[in-house]
Amino acid sequence: MAIIAMRAATSATEAIKADGINIEVQQTGHLVAIALLGNAVTRVEDAVRRRVPFVIDATNTDDGTALMPWTHQLHEEPVVKKAKEILRRAHEGSGSTEALDEIELDFKAQRVVSQVQEHIVRHGLHVYTQKWLFDSGRTLDERFELLRAMTHPTVGPHSASTAIASGQMPPLPAHSVPEFVRMLDTSWTGVTFQVTNRNLRDWITLGKPYLIEFPAPNIEAGKASRTDRISKTAASERIELGLGFFLVEVDKTFDQFRVVTPMLFNGRTEQEPEGAPYAKNYILKSYSRHHVKAYKQLTDLLRSPGRTKVSRLQICTKCGAIFSDDRSDLAHATCTS
Repeated sequence: MAIIAMRAATSATEAIKADGINIEVQQTGHLVAIALLGNAVTRVEDAVRRRVPFVIDATNTDDGTALMPWTHQLHEEPVVKKAKEILRRAHEGSGSTEALDEIELDFKAQRVVSQVQEHIVRHGLHVYTQKWLFDSGRTLDERFELLRAMTHPTVGPHSASTAIASGQMPPLPAHSVPEFVRMLDTSWTGVTFQVTNRNLRDWITLGKPYLIEFPAPNIEAGKASRTDRISKTAASERIELGLGFFLVEVDKTFDQFRVVTPMLFNGRTEQEPEGAPYAKNYILKSYSRHHVKAYKQLTDLLRSPGRTKVSRLQICTKCGAIFSDDRSDLAHATCTS
C-alpha cells in the first residue's frame, strides 16, 4: 500500500525539482507519510512495516464541490523538520564549502512542504481509516495510537475516527465488521424497497444480501460506508462514521441492486458534554441500469470480488442471529432455541 503513497511522492518530487531543489523520490515519500500520519512515523518504511492502508480516492480530492467521506488535516511542523533535515544532508553531501543559508533553507523547506501537500490532495491520497480502525488483527491500542498521532496538535480531531481515538467522543459499541454485523437492528422497519415498512430481518431473510467489506474507494455504492466526518460549531461537535461495509441485494425482478449501509452518529453539546449513546442509521440506495457506473461496478464486484471480501448473509429462523456460511468469523453456532 505504500506504493500507492509513492504516486503522490513521485509527482511531488518532479515539481520540487522543477523549483530547483534537489530531492529524491524516496525522501519525498518520507514527507508524504509524515504529512498524513504525523509523528507516528519518521520514514515511509515505518508505514510499510505497520501496513498502513493508504488509498487513492479520485473522487475525494478536497476540491470543495461535494460532501466527501474523508477529509485531510495534513501535518506541517514535522514535515518542515524532516524537509530541513533532508536538505541539510544534501548540502553536506554536495561538497560545497559555503555555509548553509538558514533563511534560504527555511524558504526551500516551506516550498517542499507546499508541493507535498498539494500533490497529496491532487492525487486524493488518504488513509482508509475504517480498514485501520476495524482491523481485528491489531490491538485496539495500536489502532488508536496511530489515529491519535494523525490528530493535529493544535486543530484537534479532523474526523470521527480521530475524535474517538482521542477520547473526545464515547467509545464505540464494537470494533470489527463481524461485531457490527451481528449488532444490526433486524427489527428496523425502514427498508422501503418496493415494500413499505419491511424490517431488516425480512429483507435479509428473503434477499440474502451480500456483505461487502472495505469496498475500494472507486466503488460508488460504498461511499457512505467510508464516511469519517466531524462537524464543529462553537457549542457542539457531531460525528458521522461509516462502518466499513454495506449490504447489497440483487433484485432480478426489477433489474437493480438494493444497498443498505449502516452508520453511527454521535454528538457533544453544552447540555451533554460527555456525548449521548451512539445513534444508528441506515442509508438506502437503489442502482438500476440507469446508474451506469454504479450498476456496472456492483455487477463486476459480485462477479469477480478480487481482494474485496464478499460474503452472503442469512438469518437463523430460530434465534434470529445474522450469520454467513462464507466466513468463519460470522459462522452461526449450533442453535439450541
